[in-house]
Amino acid sequence: MKHAFSIFTDASLIRQAGDRFLLLHTSDVHGSALGQEGANGPLYTVGSVRLDNADELKAQMEDDANALTSLDSVIQSAYQRWNDMCVDHLQGDYAFGLWDDSKGELFCARDRLGIRPLYYHRNSEGLWFSNNLRVLLSSVGYLPEVNKKRAMQFLQGIESESSLTFFEGVFRLPASHSLRYSTSGEPAVKRYWHLGQDIPAVGDNLDENVERFRELFIGSVRKRLPSSGPVAIELSGGHDSSAICASAVRFDKTRLKTYSAVFPSNAECDESEFIDSVVEEAGVHNVSVNTDTLSVTDFYDQSILAHGDCHHAANIRIVMRIQELASADSCSVILNGVDGDNVASHGLYRLAELATQGDWETFIREVKAVADIYEAFDDEPEVGLYNKFGKAILKEKTDRALSIESIKAVFLLSKHFGLNRKSMVKQYLVKPTLRRWGLLKTPNKKTTQAPAWQGRYSEDELTQSFIAESDHVNFSKAHYNSIKSIRTEREAQMFALGNGVLEAYFEYTHSISEKYGVETRYPFMDVELMDFCLGLPANHKLDNGWTRLILRASMKGIYPEKIRTRRGKSNLAASIGNAVTGQCFADLKSAALDADEEIWQYFKPASVVSMIERHDALENDPLLAQKSRRKSGQSGASGAG
Repeated sequence: MKHAFSIFTDASLIRQAGDRFLLLHTSDVHGSALGQEGANGPLYTVGSVRLDNADELKAQMEDDANALTSLDSVIQSAYQRWNDMCVDHLQGDYAFGLWDDSKGELFCARDRLGIRPLYYHRNSEGLWFSNNLRVLLSSVGYLPEVNKKRAMQFLQGIESESSLTFFEGVFRLPASHSLRYSTSGEPAVKRYWHLGQDIPAVGDNLDENVERFRELFIGSVRKRLPSSGPVAIELSGGHDSSAICASAVRFDKTRLKTYSAVFPSNAECDESEFIDSVVEEAGVHNVSVNTDTLSVTDFYDQSILAHGDCHHAANIRIVMRIQELASADSCSVILNGVDGDNVASHGLYRLAELATQGDWETFIREVKAVADIYEAFDDEPEVGLYNKFGKAILKEKTDRALSIESIKAVFLLSKHFGLNRKSMVKQYLVKPTLRRWGLLKTPNKKTTQAPAWQGRYSEDELTQSFIAESDHVNFSKAHYNSIKSIRTEREAQMFALGNGVLEAYFEYTHSISEKYGVETRYPFMDVELMDFCLGLPANHKLDNGWTRLILRASMKGIYPEKIRTRRGKSNLAASIGNAVTGQCFADLKSAALDADEEIWQYFKPASVVSMIERHDALENDPLLAQKSRRKSGQSGASGAG
């Protein structure tokens, strides 16, 4: 079979194998135009790849006859040596496709955390694949129908079904999966790695763990610094971006540029004093991005055009403007601190662990110590923390048996949190006992560990056909059960890091990065660092009211003390809400009330009118709006920041 590479539209690389087309669009293609000779025939590779262990792999394969002069040749040699299991040996961010001519097969893989995206579509011509959804759709040649299941999950804010796109028949290869395809069959998708499968044994010596965290984190920053130009850092003034900046300057201060969003019209979002302290101590040049000048609609439209799929990032205008400025300053790499919150962890599920262990005195002490952070979410933060992390566990215990622990817990909790003692005694001690003795026939109401949240829209607001076609009832029940079953800090971290939200963020950020010719890298998204943090004892994440304890302790003397000891983080929800309502809500209302709009496939007309009326009421009542943000968890003050 003859093989030829040629340039396709929009800087895409396309390889023709007879009448089959295998495509990967990327701004930094590591493609072998001539291929590499395998044992029984040539190998062809296209991909977007950054490997942390390229030198180690080259050393392992030095006896190979192939000259390992590029990343694609390293991947090809790894494939020749280990076949599908080559992905077990690759460390870094990657999405690639490799054609094995001897087998007539295509092998694709995506990195463990899904930093680099990969999409595919099977039709009568063969398998089309790309790391840019929009380019893949344009190559397919027609616009597929909307995938209703994906549309429902998007509206409900759920991202766990990570193989779906908005388009029927067009799929994303999930993180930590590979795909094998031959022209005679269907794509076979296989998972090769699970988050948490390699958690190391971690001791309970805090000093040793602090030293190990520091080593892993600073090493992760160092691995992500190499670039052909200056390196940009998105600096917000929070713990994560400050830790990245302070660690990066230890290696090469002269190549660093920082960029920070400022909010002149929203004083509650102001992080200037923290940003300035990092910039001054690090000795770097910082560029301020005035969010008041950024159009929500313009940037969101641009992001959709770049990405090809919808996303939830209301503040995407900030990310895009920083990338635009960094590109103009010749930066080829941007370091982003996304989700250090969940890697190092706020540690709040230690409270659930304490309740499960029956250590209610420590539970109460930690709740009181951390309540000032949680007050952004609840008017009565101590009661809110008890309801979220202890109430269901207490009920499970008292439903099983009457014990000294349960009696003590009821009286302690009612005393310290101001709960009605008589009601607590009746609910948790008397009724369960009578029910076990068969003297009470009333049903036992279940108390959920997590808030009874199954999405942003109720079934009363959505059309019955949309609910049925999207299988919403079964899916939301499974999703909700996975949340309410969380009882430990490790389980909470695993859920937060693996529920698909991060994967979606990486995908649209990658598409936007390509638009500006830069590459976004994530120092907290290091598999070894994440595994270590998952192995940490819960009290190394939350202790005496200090959330994110391991990060704070490891950064002592590295980033400013003002950052290390800060309790909360500014509320960015006001900026997002004000920008959206101020710039585009009138247009949204007009479109929503248009009888010809496609929205009526999904929403009942009365429910849309009701939503608009609720919004107008919030606009006229700032206090009500604040309470609404708290209830929906959109305050932006998720712990210590």
